Amino acid sequence: SLKTGRPCIRFQQTSNVAKRVADSLHERINSENKRTVGGAGIFGGGQGGCLVLVVDRRLDPVTPLLSQWTYQAMVHELFGI
Repeated sequence: SLKTGRPCIRFQQTSNVAKRVADSLHERINSENKRTVGGAGIFGGGQGGCLVLVVDRRLDPVTPLLSQWTYQAMVHELFGI
């Protein structure tokens, strides 16, 4: 249930893209919260809801090292040949 509180949005400060996404999400949550019938909002009290992490995958140096580098290795990994 969303009545637990507003989500806490955290983003990667070294990424402008992550900041823009977090700001856009924050604005969207606020606008949707104001549009509800009766003015009560979809969220209960203040903070204390879920945690939303916004991470820019372009700044992730580890993930490419975890996957296969050749087409033969990728086919073997996907199809078990």
